[in-house]
Amino acid sequence: MGVVFFLFSLLGSSINIPIIKRKVPVAIKPELSIIPALFGPHIPTVEKQILAINLGEAIIPLLLCLYLFTKILLIETIVSTTVIIIVAKLLSRPIRGIGIVLPAFIPPPLFPQHRL
Repeated sequence: MGVVFFLFSLLGSSINIPIIKRKVPVAIKPELSIIPALFGPHIPTVEKQILAINLGEAIIPLLLCLYLFTKILLIETIVSTTVIIIVAKLLSRPIRGIGIVLPAFIPPPLFPQHRL
């Protein structure tokens, strides 16, 4: 099942399913002078925006989660998820220029190893 899931995720990762399509007004470009061109912010001109969901990276993992959800007990899932959330919240720290980080060796022992 793992190999099939990986194969479908890999093949589906190139398929985006559009949800919302809308037109956006084109931004007006600032004056063309040498200083703003070199040091000023770059304003992209966008004519349309598309919000899409990826088949291989969102829908197929969701279907796997729904399948696995039927194989476990609800209380075990709620308790283990709550423990992981609390520990991750307590140990995560914001670092300027990187974002929010969590020590790399903390999450693996927290995830329960259940056999289905």
